[in-house]
Amino acid sequence: MTLRELLKTKELSDLKIINKNADLDRIVSTVESTETPDVAGYLPKNALLITTAMAYKEDQKELCRLIESLDQLPCAGMAVKIGRFIDELSQEVIDQADALGFPLLQIPMYQTLGEVYHRVLACIWGNENEDLLYALNVQKVFYDLILQRASMGKLVHTLGMILKQPVMIFSLFGELCGSSNTGKKEEKVMETMYQELLLEIRGLKYSQTFKMKGSENREFTIYPIQAASYNTHYLVVLEQEEKKMDEVLGFALGQILLIFGIHFYKRFYMSYNEILLRNHFFQNYIRSGQKDKKFMYQMVLEGKNFGLGISSYYKVVIAKLPEMEGKIFNSSRFMRREEYYIMIYDWLKHQLEGRKSVCLTVLPDMEEWSYVIIIQENPYALEEKKLIKIHDWLKEVLDTEILFSCGNSVSDLNNLENSYWKAKSGFHNGEAGKKASYICYYKPQNILELMEDIATTQIKEVCIQMLRTLAYPQDEMSLELRKTLKVYLENHCSIINTSNKLFLHRNTIRYRIKKCQEILENDLTDPDYCFQLQLGLMFTEI
Repeated sequence: MTLRELLKTKELSDLKIINKNADLDRIVSTVESTETPDVAGYLPKNALLITTAMAYKEDQKELCRLIESLDQLPCAGMAVKIGRFIDELSQEVIDQADALGFPLLQIPMYQTLGEVYHRVLACIWGNENEDLLYALNVQKVFYDLILQRASMGKLVHTLGMILKQPVMIFSLFGELCGSSNTGKKEEKVMETMYQELLLEIRGLKYSQTFKMKGSENREFTIYPIQAASYNTHYLVVLEQEEKKMDEVLGFALGQILLIFGIHFYKRFYMSYNEILLRNHFFQNYIRSGQKDKKFMYQMVLEGKNFGLGISSYYKVVIAKLPEMEGKIFNSSRFMRREEYYIMIYDWLKHQLEGRKSVCLTVLPDMEEWSYVIIIQENPYALEEKKLIKIHDWLKEVLDTEILFSCGNSVSDLNNLENSYWKAKSGFHNGEAGKKASYICYYKPQNILELMEDIATTQIKEVCIQMLRTLAYPQDEMSLELRKTLKVYLENHCSIINTSNKLFLHRNTIRYRIKKCQEILENDLTDPDYCFQLQLGLMFTEI
């Protein structure tokens, strides 16, 4: 409590203020009574000193030096019993106290030092009890909100109402999670300043105060919130120029920060449970051998819950944490690496899935300590500059390296597995990106690999339309006709060379080619058409 509040109490109303410039807003934490000359070396901070000044009755100049040393401590003030050993304080002593704003109080002759000592102590203890009760009530309010599953917005709004100051909560990655009593301009300024301070406050153990940019007098204080084995969020309190946070609210804030830690720890485990569900879905898809219609129908139904839908374009990008490679994900007891994996997943999901205009889905691959990002519909949904931004931000905020490998594009959900394995092999056999070596692109080994990207159903439809019954022949005659057509096209439509290859008479070859033309309803004189037939035959064999 302050000296002003102490003097307003009935028990201490008879203490008189001696000097005019006494700073009565000094904090009084305790009371001490002594006659030792070098008392300044033993007093705790913010103590009120009670004395008769017996040691200075012959030389009050020494009392001026004592006042100076007490002020530097700092000391709440000095109460002197006038008339016992000193009849009155010299003007020099009073002037020295006024120059420093140091409070000098007069104890009446009819009161003993012991009586004053106990009364001051009783007032301080009574005030502390009230403060403690207030802090516990504040704590209960927030515990009740947590039990009621209140939103982050509700928690932050309640905090702003209690502190009566503008407050904001930021994530470790610099994202604004909630605010109260703030304007858009303040939020933008603080977001910029917070990101500039990220490296400085990363390992912050206690609160730290900074100057507000663009305002010489205004300050803000950052408080760490620990929800795991490190700080996951930070509370920012902007001090209003005309109002400072008092000590009682400061004490209550410590309890509130603990509750916010519980809230974020709960959300942390909710993210982990979501990871387990998505990881199970992904592993079930990748590890499954035969992907029949029934299986794929089930995958489509489950995939809708994670943003995976039917599209004519898919592509897999794998994001891997190389420093975790070879380690086992410990689900029973999280260490920092497991916490980092969960936190990065949560951030990536928010960054990529949070934008409605972009069709991106993030699936965890816990066994590989990686994240599988599935691009749908839009080939440009995840450009290289976005991957660079993700890499650089994780490196700066968590000092964690992340590598990317991009698979091939496929046009059917059945072939999504193919894009995943191509992305995985891209870490070893791919080409590095032009702007960043930590981004790999899968490099096709031959032209046949490009055909794997086309959906089987599409291949079948095109081949049947082009080759008719020769696409997938069932009877012996159709099989012979298909074989003859294939050799005929390979030999540049030469009857003689085809006859020699198949060991058949030239007339037999002519007859069979004529039958093929009747089935195809087209002749074989157009080189472009013949090339398309060759591709069709090649596709059906794959």
